Amino acid sequence: MNKRWAMLSGLGLGAGLMYILDPSAGRKRRKAAVEKAGSIRRTSSALGRASREIGKEAWGLLAEARSALGGDEEIEDDGVLEGRVRDRMARAVTRPEIVQVSAQSGVVTLAGTVPAAEFDRLVSAVLRVRGVRDVNDQLDVRAVADGARDFEDTPGD
Repeated sequence: MNKRWAMLSGLGLGAGLMYILDPSAGRKRRKAAVEKAGSIRRTSSALGRASREIGKEAWGLLAEARSALGGDEEIEDDGVLEGRVRDRMARAVTRPEIVQVSAQSGVVTLAGTVPAAEFDRLVSAVLRVRGVRDVNDQLDVRAVADGARDFEDTPGD
């Protein structure tokens, strides 16, 4: 039985090598195989990123629903709460990196500079984060003129 299996395996391997290493059409076959492998890798990577994002959104929606139904009465860890607020801010404003966030017992303090057009959206988004009880607004709200390249990063200029 082992001799038959070895012979069949050898024949299959030889036929595969002849197919790929064929002098006339092998180059074209190898190129097509490499392109397909690259396409599969890119598609797999994109699907993985998309599924992780969908999972994060689903957990966020579940947390919001539990919070709305009163299922989250315990006080959150301040560091965890700050991370949640930063995640939500990243989707609510164009420059979340210039807003400083601190939390203490469910009260979130926001400091930094934000465009006036984004202020309401930012505060509303932060108030919807699970565990946030109140927002202490220390933001410098600035109007941004049409065509302005950017607003200043530092508050109080």
